[in-house]
Amino acid sequence: ANTRINKWRVDGLIGGSIYYYQDNSMMVETQNGISVPGYYSIAASVDPAKVTPSTGKKQVNSAYAKASVSWNNLWFLDVTGRNDWPSTLSARNRSYFYPSAASSFVFSELVKMPDWVSSGKLRGSWTQTKSDPAVYAIQNAYTATSNVWNGLNSAAYPTALKNSALEPQTSRTYEMGAAFAFLKNKLNFDIAYFNKLYYNQIANTTISNASGFATSQVNTQQQIVRRGVEVTISGTPINKKNFRWDATFNWSFNHQYYQQLDAVYSSKYQWVQQGARYDWISVYNWDRSPDGQMINQGGYPVKATYLSVMGNSDPNWIWGLNNNIHYKQFNLSFSLDGRVGGLAYSNTNQAMWNSGVHPESDNKFRYEEVVNGNRTFVAPGVVVTSGTVDRDVNGNITKDTRVFAPNTQVVSYEAYIKRYQSNAYT
Repeated sequence: ANTRINKWRVDGLIGGSIYYYQDNSMMVETQNGISVPGYYSIAASVDPAKVTPSTGKKQVNSAYAKASVSWNNLWFLDVTGRNDWPSTLSARNRSYFYPSAASSFVFSELVKMPDWVSSGKLRGSWTQTKSDPAVYAIQNAYTATSNVWNGLNSAAYPTALKNSALEPQTSRTYEMGAAFAFLKNKLNFDIAYFNKLYYNQIANTTISNASGFATSQVNTQQQIVRRGVEVTISGTPINKKNFRWDATFNWSFNHQYYQQLDAVYSSKYQWVQQGARYDWISVYNWDRSPDGQMINQGGYPVKATYLSVMGNSDPNWIWGLNNNIHYKQFNLSFSLDGRVGGLAYSNTNQAMWNSGVHPESDNKFRYEEVVNGNRTFVAPGVVVTSGTVDRDVNGNITKDTRVFAPNTQVVSYEAYIKRYQSNAYT
């Protein structure tokens, strides 16, 4: 429905839907090879074939509504609401509602702007979304396996304790921003701040094996927030009769933080704190002296027994430049983009070290060992000549009486790299 009253315009809709999903599949595998070489058939299985059937059904009943209000093409408001009833939740938690609202105000239509300002707009939005768990995620069911022993089948109860009281996972997002156009819309500028909160998330937590299960499903009280800023500048640097160049530049950053911790289920690492970054990367690094040098023992590095943070996975910021060039009847489009900062792990780089084809491994130490049979490699770092070190549960040094000396032990370069470079295939 829609109507117009003087400078006001109102329209809206009400609707409903029924979503039904059904999936049936069956996977059949030969066991212990095939009886006839080259005859790739289930019938050629040496032992009885393994059959794994799977089935899934889900239905979501929904009702929704939307209303839009505007005044004089100056102020706009959109409000929505939706209620879902999914079959994947228990009857007690099956009904949930999630709304949204968005508004914008074209202030350049109300306030006299300089001639070089074509338009100006403020905007904001808020929304809540909810999602149900996977099919049968809250129901315990046996898993049947064929030909487990002596042709007999078996059935096993799940090791994860399902939770019929689970509630839907929820996220809340709000955004605010401003947009401007300059020089008769030849140059456009847009800036936005966004904030997305994740809460009531479903997690599998470790429980005592004495319960008969390994994990349990819960709605954790931990909350994670992602927030950031995005800036977009677009325009037409060149606009001639037969030549036109349109360009759009985008710059943004967004990071995740701990908004709230769960006293029971949140990680107990010292760097997990309210307000701290969520995207941390931790490893068992190499043990080092107080001045940062690697500690060796017998000529090889010593692995630390405590976790430490290497950095964060999210980039510091992201940028992109899109270009569209028109010349007569020809058109050329190209883009450039980059992610600056943040840590990433390269399996390819690690696999090159493991297989001995990394360019940096082609050095004098390897040549001397392989060609001349001489071991000449001395690892950088130090050795402990005396003293001890005490640490707390987080690996922080509480007492250190160690005395260090430069490492002088000659070792096999190949053996050192096998220890120093972890395995990409495990």
